[in-house]
Parts: sequence; C-alpha cells; structure tokens
Amino acid sequence: MTWFIRLGLAAWVVTALTLTWLPGAPLEARARGKGATRRTPRLKLWDRVLYDRWRRADALTMKAEKLLARKKYAQAAELIRQAIKIRPYAPSLWFALGTMHSLAGRYPQCVKALQRTRQLGPKFRPNLVAFRLGLCLSLSDRIAEGTREYLKVKPGRWVKASIRHWNLADNYMALGRLTEAVSHYQNALRYHPGQRVLHFALAVALDRQGRRRAAERRMKRALQLDPTASALASKDIIWLPAYDHHYYQALRFFVAGRRATALDHWQRFYQSAPRTPWRFVIQGRVDEM
Repeated sequence: MTWFIRLGLAAWVVTALTLTWLPGAPLEARARGKGATRRTPRLKLWDRVLYDRWRRADALTMKAEKLLARKKYAQAAELIRQAIKIRPYAPSLWFALGTMHSLAGRYPQCVKALQRTRQLGPKFRPNLVAFRLGLCLSLSDRIAEGTREYLKVKPGRWVKASIRHWNLADNYMALGRLTEAVSHYQNALRYHPGQRVLHFALAVALDRQGRRRAAERRMKRALQLDPTASALASKDIIWLPAYDHHYYQALRFFVAGRRATALDHWQRFYQSAPRTPWRFVIQGRVDEM
C-alpha cells in the first residue's frame, strides 16, 4: 500500500515553475550595466528574442498553475507541454509535467518526464525528483527501481522522514522483504504515533512475518484509533498491489471476531493472486477458524 501525498504537491509544482520566470531580469541588468542610464538600449536583438520566448513560456505556465489549482491536470499538462516546446531544456518545466502526470495517474509518463528532468538538470531539486520518481516507478510496477529512488531521498523541508519511511515500508512489503518493511513502519510511527493507516499496515506486515500475536495486538491498537477502519477507504491511498486492501480488511475482521467476513476477504485476495507468497499465512489463519 502506498500513501499518495496530495498535500503540498501544488506547492511543489509552483515552486518549480517560479524558477522559469526569472531569466528576463538578468538579461535587462546585463544590457543596462552598472551606472547605465535610461537611454541605454534595454536588450540586444538576440537577448530580446530569448526574453520574448521566456515571456511566452511564462504566460503558459501561469495559466497551467490556475488549472492545477482547479485540479484540471490534463489541461494543465498540455499547457506545460507547449511551454516545453518553447523552452525544451528547462528542467523545472519537465518536473512540473511529471508531477502533473502523477496527479492524473499517468505514472509511466510521469517516469519519462522526471527522467528527462534529471538528465537536463542533475542538481535540480534532487530530493523532489527522486521522491516523485520513486512513487511513479513503484506505481508503474517497477517497485525495485522505485525503492532505489526512495533511498536517494534525504528527509528535509519537502519530503518528511516519516513519509520516506512509510513509502519504503510499502515497497519492501510489496517486494516480500518483511524485516525491512516492519522496521520502516515502526520508524514512521515514531514520527506519527497516531497515524491510523500505519498501524493497520504494520499489523499486516507482522502477520505476514508469521508473528500472529504481535499482529493482532497491533490491529487492536489500530481499531482503537479507528473502529470502522475508515482510514483504509481514504481517496489518498493507492493500493500496491490493487487487491491488497482485501488482506487488510480480512485481518481487521478476524481480530474483531467477524470470522466469516474475514474469510470472504481472504478468499477475494487469494482469487486475485493465487500464487501470492502469503497463501501459506492465509491458510494458517483459515485453519485457526
């Protein structure tokens, strides 16, 4: 399961786009020079051509920003593509395009745009690029590559340590590396002990490890915080893989004593992934019933 951070994404894009409006100022300063008067020509011919191109790209990105605020991601992305035709070597524009693709759920396109961002500007917002690329790779079924990107992220202003731990834990669980998954979920909970989804996720990871009693204790804690498990229905959650929510619901109902409902969810999970490595864990739970 992956927690898709929607809060702050618009700010990331706007921060990136802001960097594209600035080149005009140095051009004017260079044309005037120190001590220049108003009679000094403002721009040389070639500088004026470049400045006009920047202004056109600027206008397009300003319009894209407004569409982004209204969650019209496809239209905003089209405007950014037009701006890229004008300024094809601006990493900030490619980053904005990749982020908009991720918001619209077009993860393979997001990967291509962010890889282009890194190619053009290796030092451009490396943390944000690595984090968003990690997310889009993971949701393009390239989880191992996504994990490597997450590991490049240094927690800071834009990417909190808790979120990095959380997404790494989700990826490690999807890869079957449960020891690392449990460790990262626990680290994430140290930052946010009241985060309900993390408690559910840690319970599932412990259960898949075969630590049944520890899993049940953690699930009881999760249900104390969220008796109806409403957090699992949040639109801000992207399930990785898509059918994994059945396992969460099954363990939740099992611990709550609703064994028939739990069995139904485990059967749905198994039908979606008959070769799942967790089939033996599920069989053990079914035998308990």
